[in-house]
Amino acid sequence: MLTRTKALVDRFFVLNVGYVGRLAIYLYTQALEFFYPLRINRIVEQLESVGFKSIGIILLTGVSVGMTFGVQVGAIYSIFGVESLIGSTTGLALAVEIAPLTTAFLVAGYYGSSTTAELAAMKISEQLDAMEAMGVSLLNYFVKPTVIATVLAMPMLYFYFMLMGFLGAYIVGVEMFDISFGNFYVWLKRYVWVEDIVKGAVKSTVFGLVVALVSCSFGLRATGGARGIGLTTSNSVVVNLLAILVADVFITYFQMKRAGL
Repeated sequence: MLTRTKALVDRFFVLNVGYVGRLAIYLYTQALEFFYPLRINRIVEQLESVGFKSIGIILLTGVSVGMTFGVQVGAIYSIFGVESLIGSTTGLALAVEIAPLTTAFLVAGYYGSSTTAELAAMKISEQLDAMEAMGVSLLNYFVKPTVIATVLAMPMLYFYFMLMGFLGAYIVGVEMFDISFGNFYVWLKRYVWVEDIVKGAVKSTVFGLVVALVSCSFGLRATGGARGIGLTTSNSVVVNLLAILVADVFITYFQMKRAGL
């Protein structure tokens, strides 16, 4: 009985020490690969996909959201005769919350899904296995350029979305509520500070990191043939949206705590 127990204990320790060792070697290898020279051409390709190709939908959505929010806020403010506050309220909401969150959702739906689908198709067709067999680092070739490009592009897209949102709110204020440019600008400048824009940019940067990591993770682990590509892509988008919302809650909490609120 004692011999059997000793054998089981020895087996337990051997298996677990082996697992920990393999995990340590894997993490060490990945850490080394992260510091490999950057593939500038891959980063530029991804920047084009996530940045330049997304600008059109970002601009259109920014104007639409700004106009919609302006109409809703203006309808309430007109009851109290303070329509001039449309600029400040819409601007602050756009800068701190609406612009980073909506931009992240759009990028997750457009760029994140396409990235997952591309990697999933390559995984299922065994192209990724062939690349690994030839010594190509998937982390260095796919994941790192995607992360860098998305983190760089997201603040830029956030800024464009926010500007177009301001424009949309201004159009509504002028055309529907007879607000002058001076009133709109004065109240916008009074309540929307540089710190608010920085908060939104920080959120966008974190959301970009989330989108890149989740999309690549799902794509690299895809299984199940053609049907698996669809399921993996849809699951990636859902997880991206949930992860963005969760990250938004924590970032907002820490930003409020840092501001002493």
